[in-house]
Amino acid sequence: MNVLKVAVLLIILLLLCSCSVDAQSVVKIDGRNQSATIPGLDYTIANYFHDFNDIHKWSNVATNDFIKQAYSLCSGDTSDSKTIEEMKNSYFEINQSTLDLAECNIDKIDQIDKDLVNIRVTRTWENGDTDQVSYAIIKVNDKWLIDQRF
Repeated sequence: MNVLKVAVLLIILLLLCSCSVDAQSVVKIDGRNQSATIPGLDYTIANYFHDFNDIHKWSNVATNDFIKQAYSLCSGDTSDSKTIEEMKNSYFEINQSTLDLAECNIDKIDQIDKDLVNIRVTRTWENGDTDQVSYAIIKVNDKWLIDQRF
């Protein structure tokens, strides 16, 4: 029975790791479809980048602080006067006219300690432009959450 559970878990992890941003592109680690070696991290990374173009979806794998940071960077509003839901709605509306993420490659995963991981990502946008950015992912109540972009 344990072998069956492990096999099902491995299949799920492989599917999550190869989640596509759209039908044409995939989240890759070091240029290959593979999984991270830190339990649970694949789920957060795959879901965040799979749902990158919709804050209402990716916010379930992010801290409120990250949502606030994303909203502030996107809107220029640093007043902290809106609720998280208002920030998500405003962010979603603003991003309707921005480029969609076409593909991302996780270039490097650094485990800083048992509750903190930094990842470096190369993102490719729908117009073919690329950029690199790093994210901090923290463990909160046994769940990995995107916490900061730098």
